[in-house]
This record gives sequence, structure tokens and C-alpha cells, in this order.
Amino acid sequence: MPPHTKLFLKPPTKEAVGVVKNLSLKNFKKAGESMADNWKEQVEKLRYIDGKSWAEIAHEMQSSFPELSLMQVREKCRDHCRGLKAYKDKEDKPVLVFSDVHAPFDHKRYPDFLRDTYKRFGCGRVICLGDIVDNHAISGHMTEPCALGAYTELDLAISRLKIYTAIFPDVDYCKGNHDLRVDRMAASVGIGRRYLRDFQEVLELPDGWVCHGDEFIANGILYSHGIDAAGKNGAINKALRERMSVAVGHSHAYGGCQQSANKRDAVFGLNVGCGIDDEAYAFVYGKHSRNRVTLGCGVVFSPEQAIFVPMGKEYL
Repeated sequence: MPPHTKLFLKPPTKEAVGVVKNLSLKNFKKAGESMADNWKEQVEKLRYIDGKSWAEIAHEMQSSFPELSLMQVREKCRDHCRGLKAYKDKEDKPVLVFSDVHAPFDHKRYPDFLRDTYKRFGCGRVICLGDIVDNHAISGHMTEPCALGAYTELDLAISRLKIYTAIFPDVDYCKGNHDLRVDRMAASVGIGRRYLRDFQEVLELPDGWVCHGDEFIANGILYSHGIDAAGKNGAINKALRERMSVAVGHSHAYGGCQQSANKRDAVFGLNVGCGIDDEAYAFVYGKHSRNRVTLGCGVVFSPEQAIFVPMGKEYL
């Protein structure tokens, strides 16, 4: 080519420009999708390779979702994993449900019973329906003359609860009326929640124990302390009112499961009983009750099927 000769290039056609743009957009989109999926891969690794608890995963992943609360991050990660084969193989299992421990006035063998029931039915998730502690010393009702002081009772309750948290490091729970005694007492003299220490902090519960208020829905089932579901038919009546299966505690008696069905669906009302030591002074008020306590727990298999498991004589 002679010197000083200018090289004229033919401008690209509109079709060629369009192809390049489409390729760029596709690559950009693919890169974006890859970045969006990175958190999912990280969650899968943390859960199924590293063996982390959901609480630990939530802490590690929270920086990826700054707009979400810790509990929301936990549920987002868990929701993603529910569609995985690994989740179905390891975690799509029966749910162990217990309630009304009333620490430190719980039955001394109740933790053993819960552990054995969990293993017997191959349970995965664990749910507690409240009244984790009794708070007898600060009751608005008359307390027993022999009652322990508030701090002594609290220390003993924390000590007993450590047995449960050692067996079950991950528990979804709701609060019962006894758990809320501090809140009610404070409110009665005009002290709001902002002035109080967190319930979980006071009881030294691990991060794996996650509070869901006084009731919550999981996999189509309503889990509630059941203060509005007392009595022999309280659980099934609540199920009929809510138009969905429910699991409740609170009443201490009438442990069992009732079902109701029509042409379209079936629901159950599960009363999971309790884990109290009814000889303790905290329960003197029920000494002459015609309805004795039913020690036990529940196992939920699906939104249509659940059972009550009584605590056998071998634990008494």
C-alpha cells in the first residue's frame, strides 16, 4: 500500500450493531444472574458442607441483604433451600412441637423425653409454643409463701433451659402468657418495652432460638401458644375458626389431636400438652383440678396429619 494512503473502513450495518448490542446485553444479564446466584451457592455450602445452623447462616449472609432483618435473612436462605434435594432428604421431616416448660418447674425427665421423641420419629424442625419460663415470683396472682426470690428463680430457669438448648440448638418459638409477665408488670406502671432487656438476652437463649411473637404460620400450619384455645375442644375449635390446622399449648391438660374434614380438605387441632412438674409449688393452684396435666409433645407430619405423643411411665 502506497504511503499516505488512507484506509477507509466500511461502517457497520444496523444489523451488525444490533447483534453486538444483544450479545453485550446477554453477557451483562448472564453476569448479573451469576452474581445473584452467588449467595444461593454460599448458603448451600454453609448448610450442607459446613453444617452451619440457620442462625449462623443468617449472621454470615446478613451483609448480602442489608435491607432485611436477621430473621428475614434466615427465612430467605431457608426458603431457597426448601426446593433443593438436599433439603428434602435432610430437613423435609416431621416437626417436633412442645410447649409449657415453665422452667425451672419443668419435669426433670422432660428434656430426655423430647430428645428421644425427636430421634424416634426422625424429626427435623423443632417448635416451642411458649411459656418457656414460669416467672412465679413476679406473678400478678398470689405467690406461695415458700416461693423463691425472682433472681433465684431466674437463675435456676436459665440453668434448666441450657439443657434444652444443648439438645436443640435451633428452635422456632412463640411467647406465652407466663413469658410476658415482665412486660405486663412493667406496662402496669407505665414502663414501656424500650426500657426492658430483650427476652432472649435475659434467658441466655442462643441465636438459633428464634422468636415469632405469640403465633406464626409455617408450612400451612398455625403454631400458637393457644391462650384462646383452652378446654377439651379448644384446639380443634381454633382450627375451625382459623380454617387451617393448628398446634397449641397453654392448657396443660387435654393433650391430643382431633381432626375435621369435608369434601374439600381436612384440618387438625393439636394440643401438645406440657412438660411441667405438677408437684412443684408453682402449680399448687391446680392441685384439686378435675383435669390432670397431660405430659407430652406433638409431632406434625403435614398440614393434614399430626399426633400427640404422651410421656411414658419410663420417664416418670
